[in-house]
Amino acid sequence: MGFERARVVVNSATAGTGIKVTLRKGRYSQASMVFSIKGDIAQKLGWAEGDKLEVLVGTDGDHGLLRFRKNNSAGDAVVRFKNAMKGTRYASINLGHQPRFIDRAEGGRWCQHEEVEDGYLEIVLPKWADETSPPQACSARHHAAYSRRPGKTSRRPGGHVSDHG
Repeated sequence: MGFERARVVVNSATAGTGIKVTLRKGRYSQASMVFSIKGDIAQKLGWAEGDKLEVLVGTDGDHGLLRFRKNNSAGDAVVRFKNAMKGTRYASINLGHQPRFIDRAEGGRWCQHEEVEDGYLEIVLPKWADETSPPQACSARHHAAYSRRPGKTSRRPGGHVSDHG
């Protein structure tokens, strides 16, 4: 028997990415998808209290990806700022029930994200999104979402991205 030095790798999603998603479910209601976004990220995107966001939900190979973009004339989701501990602020965005995804409560999970073309913020949902994905979409989604950003991923067995948090 012997020992060797362990290689400790901290997943970027574990350390916090600035965007967290929670599924909230009441006893007699469907799950609501709620995002908490650090104030500095929202500010960088030009979001203010009461702004409306256009929300796109990925389909097929993009299942599990969401895109947000400020669009006060056509947006549906409303940005609400709230105070957190230690005087920090965060944006809260409630998307209500999203039928493409599971209908149960899930605690907050950090999400990978990046700004993409046309001013959209693209968000990769946690692994629970894979439960309702078309069979080929799961691996394709993670490959496409993370191949653009080398060094920022931690893959689970089967090509899935870790989202501990």
